[in-house]
Amino acid sequence: MAELINAIGELKIGDYFESCSFHPCVCIGIDESGRNIEGISLVDGHVQSCSVIHCGLRKITLEEAIVWKLYGPREHDFTVERPWW
Repeated sequence: MAELINAIGELKIGDYFESCSFHPCVCIGIDESGRNIEGISLVDGHVQSCSVIHCGLRKITLEEAIVWKLYGPREHDFTVERPWW
């Protein structure tokens, strides 16, 4: 189950997370303050830049990342015009 990241330091390089655009990502960088996270989207390969403080990131497992890559984030109830899944 996805775990909300509530504080700086809860996400490390190599961890998987859900970005603010609901993409499963792998963390590739964290700034010195620990607030800003960069990750590679497992959906389309672009670099996501997110904030631990402002984006509502959630830490996910590799298994969840694979499921979300293939089928989308199942626990969200929202409408998207052109979903990637």
